[in-house]
Amino acid sequence: MNIYSPPKDTSESANSNVQQQRDKHNTLFMYNLLFVDILLKLRRLGENEKSKKFLEGLFLKESILNNHELANCFIKLGVVTFELQQLDKSLEYYNTALDLQEKLGINQNFSFVYQALSQVYLWKEEYNLPLQYSRKSLAVLPVDHRSRSTSFEVIDDVYRDKKHLIRALHYRQKSIDTRVCLLEDNHSQIGIAYNNKELIYEEKQKLSRSNEIL
Repeated sequence: MNIYSPPKDTSESANSNVQQQRDKHNTLFMYNLLFVDILLKLRRLGENEKSKKFLEGLFLKESILNNHELANCFIKLGVVTFELQQLDKSLEYYNTALDLQEKLGINQNFSFVYQALSQVYLWKEEYNLPLQYSRKSLAVLPVDHRSRSTSFEVIDDVYRDKKHLIRALHYRQKSIDTRVCLLEDNHSQIGIAYNNKELIYEEKQKLSRSNEIL
């Protein structure tokens, strides 16, 4: 005698598979967060070389990480190697992160890497490249984003190193103005920002008097 067996609900099976995939990804995400937390603790302790080996040994050998997670790992390696003053290695990691981010096609994620690259090239005294990457960062950041001040600071440093002091002051003022506009009136840094504006004004006055004497 044949016993009737109702067909399996394929939608229920599919939902189960989807849930399993989500659970797996959530587990990996928490795993990733755990190691990032350990990495940051190592950095705070000044153990940068250990942080780098830790990431290279654990993150980058994990083929299960997606492009977004891998990009974040390479960014962390870029930060650590920059602090170790391994500038060429830092550039390599940041550029790898940038390549991965380009595959994701999310422009706003580029800004941090652009800023990081500009700072590395500034340290290498390759002054055209910090300007190039700072402007790229400004191009993708919203006009009301606080990180724009960092890009203006890098441009200020470039012109200061090149002894173009008027231009340097112009961009330092843009950096400070950005912070003043975006900070709330009761923010702890607002007083510092206004004080820096006064210092900029005084420095411009001194430069003006020096030029008159010359």
